[in-house]
Amino acid sequence: MKREISVIITFALVNLLLVFSCSQEAGAQVKVEKGVLDLRSYEVSNKIIKLNGEWEFYWQKHLAPGDFRSQTKPPPDTWGKVPSYWIKYADEIPGIENTGYATYRMNIYFPGNVSEVVFEIPVFDAAFRVYIDGKYAGSNGIAGKSEAGTKPDYDPFSYRHRIINGSAEIIVNVSNYHHRRGGFWMPMKVGTPEVVTESIERQNSMSDLSAGILLAFAAFFFVFFIIFKDNDAMLFFALATMGILIRSISTGYYMVHTYMDISWTNLVRLEYTGSFIALIFGSWYFYRIFSNKYFKIICTIISVLFGTAIILVLTAPVIIFSHSIRIFMPAILLVLVYYGYMSIISLLKTERKGILNTIGFLALFIGAINDLILSTSNTFLFSNYILPYTTIIFIFMQVIILINSWVNSINEEKRLLSELEYVNLNLEKMVNERTSELAQQKGELERQKEEIQEKNTELETNIHIKDRVFSIIAHDLRTPVVNLGMLIESTGSSKKVIEDEMLAEEARRQVDFTLNLIDNLL
Repeated sequence: MKREISVIITFALVNLLLVFSCSQEAGAQVKVEKGVLDLRSYEVSNKIIKLNGEWEFYWQKHLAPGDFRSQTKPPPDTWGKVPSYWIKYADEIPGIENTGYATYRMNIYFPGNVSEVVFEIPVFDAAFRVYIDGKYAGSNGIAGKSEAGTKPDYDPFSYRHRIINGSAEIIVNVSNYHHRRGGFWMPMKVGTPEVVTESIERQNSMSDLSAGILLAFAAFFFVFFIIFKDNDAMLFFALATMGILIRSISTGYYMVHTYMDISWTNLVRLEYTGSFIALIFGSWYFYRIFSNKYFKIICTIISVLFGTAIILVLTAPVIIFSHSIRIFMPAILLVLVYYGYMSIISLLKTERKGILNTIGFLALFIGAINDLILSTSNTFLFSNYILPYTTIIFIFMQVIILINSWVNSINEEKRLLSELEYVNLNLEKMVNERTSELAQQKGELERQKEEIQEKNTELETNIHIKDRVFSIIAHDLRTPVVNLGMLIESTGSSKKVIEDEMLAEEARRQVDFTLNLIDNLL
């Protein structure tokens, strides 16, 4: 058991190290302050810098580079924290709404030895265009000033830029009229071409690898369910994994674009559908491995609620169904709390699956907390989003549990089959042995029957003797005594001597008879 625990922990640590290695590309902790990022005293040749911090923010304005060349430079409405949603600036900008349009701006000062950089540009909710040093660098969709003039899109890209005068100005026009909230919710990055290119290639490879792992496991356990239909936990696990896969290819680096041309609306629908599928079947999977009648009720409610939500996702506009995330987050938190609690209980009982489930829960918990804190421009453990990778660790733990359960079932089936084969091979011998035992038992019963008959005969004789004895006592012994009593009574009343002598003689005779009878009885 100790050896198995060591292997499991080593496996988990290797996976965490893999996550760590994928997250070190953005090790720099410098931040934008009041719209300026000063890197002149910072070594950037081997690092990727996140452009997080305080950007200039202009609400309900799409400002072009020329607007900042005039002598009357427009003042920012606030210093907007990036990444974040602009609704969080409500304290500084009264009347700001989730829908609308805005401009973000900042300046970077590079060291003198940096002549060329690559900007890694993520997606925004829901359309944007980027200017770098006054040049159009790219866009997603059409960033307009109204719903009719805005076309959202999700397609991250990179932009190679030559540094002039040691600085660069970045202007981002963002529009959102189609999502529940708008803003700058993923970090923009910059670095030397070699480092950024290597980072993008590594992240794309990791995305492809994780998607391949998810697809392989989903197919693997779905086939297992077809073969072993009595184990529906495998079906729930396969469908939950498929939901995670659908979400993973429609977020982050949007791998789905590699295989098809998909609209922004359908891309978001794919993301939400995958999330809800993962939640529904993931909760049922947890119920199967940790059964509880109350949690079954919760699973039923989740199935009805988010099954209905999937229909809403497939039919309603994004700006309506995107609000379903408000109930999705508490629901998934509830499921994870139940899973974590039951995993720890199982661990305390020293069950093997308790160790595996606890490792899986910790991986999910750490990934969720890290990414949540990272989304607020702060760092917890890693400087990159790691939840997709910690999810892989969780899935590996569940795979080990399911395969172990399946192996145990196979071993039990083999044991029962071996016992059946033994019975079949030795059936005749067993029948003969049993027949012999029955014959011996029959002979013993017959012997016992004869003994009982003998005892019955003896008992009948004893009863006959007893009846004779009681008859003698009742008649032969009682009668002389009665006669003797009558004689004695007669003697007392008689006046004749002759008669007295005769009575005395008869009394002596009766007494002698009685004594003789008693001697015979004795």
